Amino acid sequence: EFEPQRGFTYVSPAATSITGYTPEEHYADPDLGFKIIHPDDRHLLESVVAGDPEEPQPLALRWVKKDGTVIWCEQRNVPIYDASGRLVALEGIARDISPERRAAQQYRLLFQEMQAGFALHEILLDDAGNPVDYRFLSVNPAFEHLTGLKAGDIIGRTALEVLPDLEPCWVSTYGRVALTGEPAQFIDYSGPLGRYYEVHAFSPAPNQFAAIFSDVTERLRAEEQLQHSHDLMRYIIEHNRSCVAVHDRDLNYIYVSQRYLDDYQVADQDVIGKHHYDVFPDLPHKWREVHQQALAGQVSSAEDDPYEREDGSVDWTRWECRPWYEADGSIGGIIVYTEIVTERKQIEEELRQIKDKLEDQVAEQTRELQERVGELERFRDATIDREFCMHELREEIARLKAQYER
Repeated sequence: EFEPQRGFTYVSPAATSITGYTPEEHYADPDLGFKIIHPDDRHLLESVVAGDPEEPQPLALRWVKKDGTVIWCEQRNVPIYDASGRLVALEGIARDISPERRAAQQYRLLFQEMQAGFALHEILLDDAGNPVDYRFLSVNPAFEHLTGLKAGDIIGRTALEVLPDLEPCWVSTYGRVALTGEPAQFIDYSGPLGRYYEVHAFSPAPNQFAAIFSDVTERLRAEEQLQHSHDLMRYIIEHNRSCVAVHDRDLNYIYVSQRYLDDYQVADQDVIGKHHYDVFPDLPHKWREVHQQALAGQVSSAEDDPYEREDGSVDWTRWECRPWYEADGSIGGIIVYTEIVTERKQIEEELRQIKDKLEDQVAEQTRELQERVGELERFRDATIDREFCMHELREEIARLKAQYER
């Protein structure tokens, strides 16, 4: 009361939990109601006491509690006048709104500082109730950065006023969200802005929708380049004339050459994504060890290595197994280069057998030739001995003839 004596007529017990001051302390100090108001906000309450009709209700004021803590309270004040129109009392109801104020401050901070764009809109309908446009109600700074549109230029205006060439799909999608209340998440291209956006849209109130979005243009372009590189790598490996298989860390196939499929008789299987040991359940244990060594960073190879198949046949292989690395330097998987050299090994074996056979034939012929040479040498020696005997015989005959003639 202000008249006839200044002081509190009634203070509820809740005052203690809100301010820390008991009702009795209020009764003892008629000015306590003003003293607990933060100095920067006292003018607001004084305007109410002065009967200022422009002062809005309810009032949000800061109160200083008995322990010095500052809280926000919402006050609804009702002035009471006497018959002459003088203010004689003030009836007020207050509640602690500190949690709401903190949440609002955090929301404003989030709204201002969030990296994603945010915009609140009102959907506009034609006479038949179909979405035809939408109006900008509020945007955050990230919206301006991501779109190049300034809040001062678009708030209160419609999308088609700001972006006359806007694709109809934006209006229809947002209209469905605003009218049904069902949220939507999508990626779409804005021709007027020349960017791709990933959008999460929801309806906070009837005929309204909010959009939280980010610019994914560079990400999509990078993914397109990455996909192109992936397709190119797959094309190069698929058409490689050697047997090439690329596996991830779990030994699932990532790339494989057609020659690999043909040579290892798995051409009718779609091996991409399958585990290597599921495709080759009979793989020798020694190769499994090689794979683990490669995953640990070791490079292994062999020139002529037998590979016994499940049916008992043997293929000879030349292979190399090495790790491949991710961009961060970690091992991403292994690459296996193989070549089936069974045909070459067979040819080499045939050539060896032919060589051995020829060597045997040469040795046999050499032995026969040596025997013939020996026979010839013996014949020659016998012939020479005979010729020598004939010569001596002729000389003896001639000597005897000469003696006879004498």
